[in-house]
Amino acid sequence: MRADFIKVDGSIIRNILKSKTAIARLDVVLRVGQALGIGIIAECIEEQDILLRLKSLGVGYAQGFGIVQPQPIASIALS
Repeated sequence: MRADFIKVDGSIIRNILKSKTAIARLDVVLRVGQALGIGIIAECIEEQDILLRLKSLGVGYAQGFGIVQPQPIASIALS
Protein backbone atom coordinates (compact mmCIF):
# COMPACT_ATOMS: atom_id res chain seq x y z
CA MET A 1 0.00 0.00 0.00
CA ARG A 2 1.33 3.43 -0.97
CA ALA A 3 0.64 6.59 1.00
CA ASP A 4 -0.67 9.59 -0.92
CA PHE A 5 -0.19 12.11 1.88
CA ILE A 6 1.87 12.77 4.99
CA LYS A 7 0.12 14.75 7.74
CA VAL A 8 2.42 16.97 9.81
CA ASP A 9 1.51 17.06 13.50
CA GLY A 10 0.10 20.24 14.99
CA SER A 11 2.92 20.43 17.55
CA ILE A 12 5.28 21.23 14.68
CA ILE A 13 2.89 23.50 12.78
CA ARG A 14 1.92 25.65 15.79
CA ASN A 15 5.60 26.43 16.44
CA ILE A 16 6.69 27.10 12.86
CA LEU A 17 6.95 30.88 13.34
CA LYS A 18 9.13 30.75 16.46
CA SER A 19 11.13 27.53 16.47
CA LYS A 20 14.08 26.62 14.27
CA THR A 21 13.58 23.01 15.36
CA ALA A 22 10.01 23.02 14.04
CA ILE A 23 11.20 24.46 10.73
CA ALA A 24 13.93 21.82 10.49
CA ARG A 25 11.46 19.00 11.19
CA LEU A 26 9.02 20.31 8.60
CA ASP A 27 11.85 20.67 6.08
CA VAL A 28 12.75 17.00 6.50
CA VAL A 29 9.13 15.94 5.97
CA LEU A 30 8.86 18.18 2.91
CA ARG A 31 12.03 16.71 1.38
CA VAL A 32 10.86 13.13 1.98
CA GLY A 33 7.44 13.91 0.54
CA GLN A 34 8.94 15.56 -2.51
CA ALA A 35 11.35 12.68 -3.11
CA LEU A 36 8.53 10.13 -2.89
CA GLY A 37 5.89 12.20 -4.68
CA ILE A 38 3.68 12.38 -1.57
CA GLY A 39 1.55 15.41 -0.68
CA ILE A 40 2.07 17.17 2.66
CA ILE A 41 -0.87 18.19 4.86
CA ALA A 42 -0.30 20.66 7.69
CA GLU A 43 -2.83 20.39 10.49
CA CYS A 44 -3.84 22.74 13.33
CA ILE A 45 -3.52 25.97 11.34
CA GLU A 46 -5.15 28.65 13.44
CA GLU A 47 -3.41 31.83 12.22
CA GLN A 48 -3.02 33.46 8.81
CA ASP A 49 0.70 34.08 9.44
CA ILE A 50 1.25 30.35 9.88
CA LEU A 51 -0.69 29.61 6.71
CA LEU A 52 1.37 32.11 4.72
CA ARG A 53 4.64 30.70 6.09
CA LEU A 54 3.64 27.13 5.25
CA LYS A 55 2.71 28.17 1.73
CA SER A 56 6.09 29.86 1.27
CA LEU A 57 7.83 26.69 2.48
CA GLY A 58 6.02 24.55 -0.09
CA VAL A 59 3.35 22.79 1.97
CA GLY A 60 0.57 21.82 -0.43
CA TYR A 61 -2.42 21.16 1.84
CA ALA A 62 -3.73 22.73 5.04
CA GLN A 63 -6.45 22.18 7.61
CA GLY A 64 -7.45 23.84 10.85
CA PHE A 65 -9.73 26.36 12.54
CA GLY A 66 -7.92 29.23 10.77
CA ILE A 67 -9.09 27.88 7.43
CA VAL A 68 -12.62 26.62 8.14
CA GLN A 69 -14.48 25.77 11.32
CA PRO A 70 -15.52 22.13 11.80
CA GLN A 71 -19.10 21.43 10.81
CA PRO A 72 -21.59 18.70 11.65
CA ILE A 73 -21.61 16.07 8.92
CA ALA A 74 -25.36 16.53 8.57
CA SER A 75 -24.83 20.14 7.44
CA ILE A 76 -22.46 19.21 4.60
CA ALA A 77 -23.98 18.65 1.18
CA LEU A 78 -22.82 15.27 -0.08
CA SER A 79 -23.12 14.25 -3.69
